[in-house]
Amino acid sequence: MDVISPGLILLLLVGFVYILPGVVASSRHKRNAGAIWTLNILLGWTLLGWVGALVWAMTHDAVVVGAAPTQTPEPVQPKSAGDDAIVSRRSATDNKSCPGCGATLMPEAVRCRHCGHDFRAVIR
Repeated sequence: MDVISPGLILLLLVGFVYILPGVVASSRHKRNAGAIWTLNILLGWTLLGWVGALVWAMTHDAVVVGAAPTQTPEPVQPKSAGDDAIVSRRSATDNKSCPGCGATLMPEAVRCRHCGHDFRAVIR
């Protein structure tokens, strides 16, 4: 019976460490596992390529959220118990215009965010 040489064990260990980023990517079911394998095989011999492939394999895939279907928003219902009226959304005509720069602002604005005009200032 032949004894396995230490050189062969070292070669197998180095080979496994070399392909480790690809194994990690495949086991984590990465979306880009093929690209990680390619980077690892082609540039893994450089330390930078191997570390880059390993880091890429260890990161979490970003969750891609599909586009939500476009819907018109429903009117907001008041929370008070006795009020059955429907509160409608504010229309564009409710906005006010800044006399300093002409920007369109919400009616509650006390200062223009563009030019700094103060709506609370008393004109004398």
